Amino acid sequence: MFFQTSINKLRSVHNYKQKWLDISSKRMLAHKKYISNSAFSDLKVFSLLESRIPENYSIQVSNSSPIRYMQLFDYKHSCVFYCNRGTSGIDGSTSTAVGASVKSSSPVLLITGDLSFFYDSNGLWNNYLKSNFRIIVINNNGGGIFKILPGYKNNIISSKFIETKHNLSTKHLAKMHGFDYLKARNEIGLKWSLYNFFRKSSKPKLLEIKTNSDLSSELLKKYFINQYFMPNIQLQLTDKIKKFANTSIDISDGLLADLDKMINSQKLSYKLFLKDIPISDNLKKVLDFKKLPKVNYISNGDDYQVLSLIHI
Repeated sequence: MFFQTSINKLRSVHNYKQKWLDISSKRMLAHKKYISNSAFSDLKVFSLLESRIPENYSIQVSNSSPIRYMQLFDYKHSCVFYCNRGTSGIDGSTSTAVGASVKSSSPVLLITGDLSFFYDSNGLWNNYLKSNFRIIVINNNGGGIFKILPGYKNNIISSKFIETKHNLSTKHLAKMHGFDYLKARNEIGLKWSLYNFFRKSSKPKLLEIKTNSDLSSELLKKYFINQYFMPNIQLQLTDKIKKFANTSIDISDGLLADLDKMINSQKLSYKLFLKDIPISDNLKKVLDFKKLPKVNYISNGDDYQVLSLIHI
């Protein structure tokens, strides 16, 4: 009787699983939309790899950026993934992949960044490379991961001593160690290269993918910012607003800036009633708790709400 009473009290009526599934579904839709609208970059490269790596591959992933990008995508369940972190982070990834390819019964694919590959390129200097061994090098000419970290400054010192910027290619290393060499620098070229890359051959293959480091860093930072990644656009208001409004604009540059844009061409003026401007419950709590002025927080941009002009 005691245990039954305890179980009844502990039994939850909340459907947390479904809530998480709903959130996951929304995230996936936003993820796909963002990727489809993105320019060719590191993020786009990993999205293309997601559906083009064949079944039953043993995939070795290097540090630092590649393993972080890989976790954003769902790869085939028949593939297995490995990643080891060396003393300095990037060291040893190539050697580990080579060793795995010698003993693995499945074909091995190494996905690596340029610094990690060059740092451990001597791992290719052996007599045991199999013809089904594959390497993909995403070459953005330096340690692009540092650009998304707090405190990074885009100057000569950071470029040389932190990012370790370079203009090297993997082509000659590939040829020296007996690899067939392929190269891609855009989406169409990558799709074609991947089609040939995984076909059977008498030699191992290396595919070098050239990307822009600055663009890749900016797209990745925006990916993780919710206002850009999954804005709550008020599309459901469209049918109601168009019955009354003759002008509308989304508030993406800030309330005041977008209001100016909307009325400037019509030579109108406006008067704002601060207390009537809606804000989120969370922001209201912060303002009340810290005694901050509301006026400083109503026009910072990326609100993605609808602003309309209605004649009365």
